[in-house]
Amino acid sequence: MKARFLALLSLLVASSSFAQLPYAQKQVVAYAKSIDVHTLDPSLPSQHLVDWLQSGPPHVHILDWIVSDSCDLKEPGALFPDGDWPICARVSFVRNGESEFFLL
Repeated sequence: MKARFLALLSLLVASSSFAQLPYAQKQVVAYAKSIDVHTLDPSLPSQHLVDWLQSGPPHVHILDWIVSDSCDLKEPGALFPDGDWPICARVSFVRNGESEFFLL
């Protein structure tokens, strides 16, 4: 379950309609927090991502939600030469004493 969860989250990137628009950090983070986990994995019950992360099976302590305007790509210009880069929320968390992050 853990590997499936992390793989699923690492593959989920904001849709192209969400790219390089003048979104405020609050809007991007609010959107990411409100994603229904059922859309990520149909076997999960409908619940906001933030609630599922904290009170669902992961039981993580969320440290930070920030905007990554290039989704942490090392060379976004090579993949998106027109400058229409994706925007992601970067979620940092702690679980079992280890800190990690994933991008949405």
